Amino acid sequence: MRAVRQVAAYRAVVVLLWGLAAYATVVCRGLFWDGSSFLANILDHGGFHDFYVARAHVDWVTQAPVLLLSEFGVRDTRLLSMAYSASLFALPAALYHLALARVRHDAVLLGIVIAAVAVVYLPTSFFIIGEYNATFAAVTAGMAVTMTSRESRLGDASLLCVLGVFCVRSYEAMVWLGPLLAAAIVWSRRKDRDPATKILAGIAALAFIAAAVVAAATIADYWSHPHFIKVRLMSFDFWQNLQFAIPLAGLAVSTVVGLARPAWLEGRGPLIVMGIATAVLASTPWWRLLHEHSILYPPAHYLAREAAGLLLALLLACMWLHVAWPAAGGLATPRRGHDGAPHRRRHSRRGADGTVVRLPRPPAQPGRQPAGHHSRRRPATARLAGQAVRPGLVAARHERDREPHARPRFRAGRQRLSEQPAVRSGLRDAAAPKRLRLGTVRIMPDRGPPGPLMAGSAPLRGASSCPHHDL
Repeated sequence: MRAVRQVAAYRAVVVLLWGLAAYATVVCRGLFWDGSSFLANILDHGGFHDFYVARAHVDWVTQAPVLLLSEFGVRDTRLLSMAYSASLFALPAALYHLALARVRHDAVLLGIVIAAVAVVYLPTSFFIIGEYNATFAAVTAGMAVTMTSRESRLGDASLLCVLGVFCVRSYEAMVWLGPLLAAAIVWSRRKDRDPATKILAGIAALAFIAAAVVAAATIADYWSHPHFIKVRLMSFDFWQNLQFAIPLAGLAVSTVVGLARPAWLEGRGPLIVMGIATAVLASTPWWRLLHEHSILYPPAHYLAREAAGLLLALLLACMWLHVAWPAAGGLATPRRGHDGAPHRRRHSRRGADGTVVRLPRPPAQPGRQPAGHHSRRRPATARLAGQAVRPGLVAARHERDREPHARPRFRAGRQRLSEQPAVRSGLRDAAAPKRLRLGTVRIMPDRGPPGPLMAGSAPLRGASSCPHHDL
């Protein structure tokens, strides 16, 4: 049932991402704020509008479809606007889709990526022209690939190289996201033995380090810019962006309650918190009727995007911690086989001198004892001797260890044991090490009382109290 819920959550988020991308394409949401001027400059100059060199790679990828259409003779501005909007929304949607697909089999990683989509991407993507949308999506996809990659996966290392080169000139938040992802890549490939994979992983790590260097140089260049100074002084006022603050509050409530009561996360609690946050978020356009300053203020996204970058770094660090802690022995998580089922507990271990030490088997739970548990607890010789001295019976073939007390299919008296000593069948020799004493019995009628044992004989251990099985 839990796997079904994970798949349903994964598919729901993917449908939401691409549904919003399709809707934004139809309504040309890419023209919001600076998008219209960017498109006008692209069409006027016939080239990339990459005035901000530190973010040029994102501009090249998102503006290439418009330039291709214009080269093929398309002059319909609405069609070009739709193409520009589609490229702006499809790039982060595809990267988040990649991240979700890689972590869909791990509930914790899937929850973290969904939280990044709900709190980082959706509240700030209305300003889709901002390069931070594609940058955050690329970093999330890179961490998802890094945390789910197996050893000697050349394709994963190549994909990380592409994402690293893309992020070299993307956004200033790479000053802290780049080193984090580079360290995660180095950690994940520490035991890899394939030289080609290690080389590509090293190139990817260097690319993310280069992205951090470019971002640091850009911050140093614009440190004294008036707009940069204003944004820096208002860094802690991100709560003014209600579209970002409300989902963040819902995530904070779920995190605190989940840490205090982990079982709460498996119930309907997170869904209730998510539903309340969604309802409150949908009502924000009407808050201005109660308070005139609580309006939808687009410039507040400058503060929200900075806080979103820091929040994303925290979420990515949690992904790394979730994977690294059990690997280091910090969490007592059961080992699982290739089919996902936990390994059975071992009942023996090898000592320091190489000898195998038998561990005591834990008692079975009441009502869940396996078939044949009675026969397993008795020694084999005792079971064999017990079958041999039953009055008037021999061990039938249909009597197995799992049914030691099954009634025979034939009446007593039809087949009788020989009254000679039991040496002929070898039972005495088998019972001797266990100090069992065998004796012959007198065959009695079906409904008569059981016959007495021979003088000097002792009852066997494990004899049944059933009248048909008394000695």
